[in-house]
Amino acid sequence: IAYIILIGLFFGWICNELRLPSVLGMLITGILLGPSTLNLIHPSIFNGSLELYQIALIIILLRTAFTLDIDELKNAGKPTLLMSFLPACCEIVGTILLAPFLLGISILEAALLGAILSAVSSGIVIPKMTNIKEETYGMNKGIPQLLLTSTPRDNMIAILLFSVYMELILTPSTAVPFTNIINVPVSLIFGILCVLPMRIDSISFLSRSL
Repeated sequence: IAYIILIGLFFGWICNELRLPSVLGMLITGILLGPSTLNLIHPSIFNGSLELYQIALIIILLRTAFTLDIDELKNAGKPTLLMSFLPACCEIVGTILLAPFLLGISILEAALLGAILSAVSSGIVIPKMTNIKEETYGMNKGIPQLLLTSTPRDNMIAILLFSVYMELILTPSTAVPFTNIINVPVSLIFGILCVLPMRIDSISFLSRSL
């Protein structure tokens, strides 16, 4: 693991010197060391990859919580709401309109592809926005805060739509249970109702305490 991290940081530094995102260097490291190329990673690393991913995500989310400004979150308002669903919807609609003609796939398969493309990696967006915030870029308009708070909700919508489209593709149209379709809006509404009573101050205090 230490060698993987060191090599990833080295390639990340090279990409930074070339004015490219450092995450590109880490992706290159994974491709080179992985089973598709040099195959230098022991299989036991892959067996524990899920736990490593969860640990990394916890660290990323905690780091984000430490940098959140409660007053800015409260004043974000309408832009945050729009960014929570508009990007995913636009990408899915655009894929549905273009993919059947460009790739020769069905509309349902295009919708599934759109849901995949609209998902955003929190492991990339959150650290990048945190770094941008520390460098004070876009702080006068609250852009880093906007993306930090809206990205998880945008991802939630993309994942829910992906589940529905996958269910429709794998199940014959005459046998798709109505409950599988209605679960999407129900899950969204239930999630909103569960989150609304929670004060942002309490969430921030809890994350700082952890």
